[in-house]
Amino acid sequence: IEFILYGQARQSTGIFTPNQWYFNPNIRPYPYDSKEAGVLLEEAGWKLGPNGIRYKNGKPLSFTLLTPSNQEIRKDIATLVQDDLRKIGVVTKIENYEWSVFLSQHILKLDFEAVVLGWAGGDYDQYPLWSSSQAKPGLLNFVSYSNPKVDRLLEQIRQEYDRTKIIQLAHELQSTIYMNQPYLFLFVPNATTALWKNAFRIYRPDGHGGYIDSAITPTKAGWSYYSQWFYRPEYANRLPSP
Repeated sequence: IEFILYGQARQSTGIFTPNQWYFNPNIRPYPYDSKEAGVLLEEAGWKLGPNGIRYKNGKPLSFTLLTPSNQEIRKDIATLVQDDLRKIGVVTKIENYEWSVFLSQHILKLDFEAVVLGWAGGDYDQYPLWSSSQAKPGLLNFVSYSNPKVDRLLEQIRQEYDRTKIIQLAHELQSTIYMNQPYLFLFVPNATTALWKNAFRIYRPDGHGGYIDSAITPTKAGWSYYSQWFYRPEYANRLPSP
């Protein structure tokens, strides 16, 4: 956050962001503690060798971290991860791939040890990302996360309509996944969006064969929720008829 994003982000505490109404504000982020990390590695049998690398059964503690080659921030994150882990005896090999190759040959095929990625948008129904039933090649639970409690919470929350109960379930879901750390949750970037006044309007289907013409206004899911139906007023004559 300090060196890559120039302070323009918040430390993440899991699957939801602070501006979402079902976000759990009570989760304390894991602290940075390299000494404790070293203790845990020692307890797991990874002993420091004379070269400063940890070994177990004669094998070095090493893994490969993949990043998309067209995203400088994620490449910089990988470099920082590599540097930090080297300090506690872990070797990180970085490989960069063009986005289509990165996605089709590694992420969707579950062919990787670790990756640097990010999610945008989303709501409290995160079944595709965390359900154990979605931990298959080509699906979104590409880290193969599996937790029966989370499976149950995911089923409950997507069938719930009471706002208070949704908040309760979402808080428990976020807390449970954060404590498991299937992702090392890093940051939520700050962002400001500006649109020239009256430059666009919304012309969206009303669900009954007609259309609703309206100005752009924020929704609970953000200002861009209806972006596929934005239009420039000077081209209103090209819109489909009701």
